[in-house]
Amino acid sequence: MSARIPKHKHELKEDKFISFVFRTVDYFKSTWKTFAIVGVIVVAIVIIMIAYLSHRSNLNQMALEDYAQATKLFRQQKYAAAKDSLNTLRTIYKSTKYGKQALLYLGKIALANQNYEEAQNYFKEASKKISNSMLRKAAMVGQAKCLQAQEKEKDYYNKLEEIAREFPDSYDAPDMYLKVASYYKEQNQDEQAKKLYSLITKKYKKSAAYQDAKTSLNNIKKENFSL
Repeated sequence: MSARIPKHKHELKEDKFISFVFRTVDYFKSTWKTFAIVGVIVVAIVIIMIAYLSHRSNLNQMALEDYAQATKLFRQQKYAAAKDSLNTLRTIYKSTKYGKQALLYLGKIALANQNYEEAQNYFKEASKKISNSMLRKAAMVGQAKCLQAQEKEKDYYNKLEEIAREFPDSYDAPDMYLKVASYYKEQNQDEQAKKLYSLITKKYKKSAAYQDAKTSLNNIKKENFSL
């Protein structure tokens, strides 16, 4: 028998490299279809995303133009025409912010026409759908105005307190708290009134409501002390 000739180290390395190359080629031969399909899917997703973003951009632009026209009609107090435009906005462009903000103006039109229940519904829907905090607050204030116009006194003051709690840093929060506290005082709900007067004196020291709240709080303490 002939003896096996030992291979040198560099020959062994070459054999391993050649084996690796063949295995790699075989792997890609067996999986190229999978890679091709994945590639097609990725390209399709990218195309769809680009088309979607382009559509959204065009939709927002058209909604903005219609919104500008509708709000212009509202400022001119052409309420019937404004209402038609706003209803179109909330129907066709309901997915855009302008479609949602149309609800706020529809509420204002209904309030101006003294259709309080209709206005209340619009404002309530707007307060749920609008993301802008100031516009959402305006919708809640609209609800409060409807309640006040309907002489639903308790509900009106409850709504004011809710607005002040939700937007504590707004410029009129202390005035809202003061109104609600005064209402509680008139209803002989001194403990509730004290809580709000105390809140104003602690948190809103630089507000116009501060001094009135401080005086009213002291008066309640004096009345309770004299009992």
